[in-house]
Amino acid sequence: MAKRKGSPKWLPWLIILVLMGGAIFFFYNKMTGGRSLRVGEVAERCYPLKAGETIRYTFSGEDMVSFDIRRGGDGMFPPRLVPMDAGEFTAPTTDDYCLRFGNPLEREQKIQYSVVRVKQ
Repeated sequence: MAKRKGSPKWLPWLIILVLMGGAIFFFYNKMTGGRSLRVGEVAERCYPLKAGETIRYTFSGEDMVSFDIRRGGDGMFPPRLVPMDAGEFTAPTTDDYCLRFGNPLEREQKIQYSVVRVKQ
């Protein structure tokens, strides 16, 4: 009767690497979250984008949210008050771009957001 070989010692490491790679790919391409903002608080979510790279975003608040997009510390668009929004943003130059959410209310509110890198 022939002796049966066990599984290769590298197989568990390969499985772990594949799972880690999949998790990194998922989190790199889709970032979701939620946060409670105190009265007057602003939260930024920044993403390094290459020129021509596009992100698709959606967000919603319990009520009105102040929203704008900034490059580094520079405002690119004036903030607007909206209860929710969805759209795409394409980076004109390589830089860090920040989605800014502010709470203009006289009470705390929770916002939810999702950002996905659009494959080119």
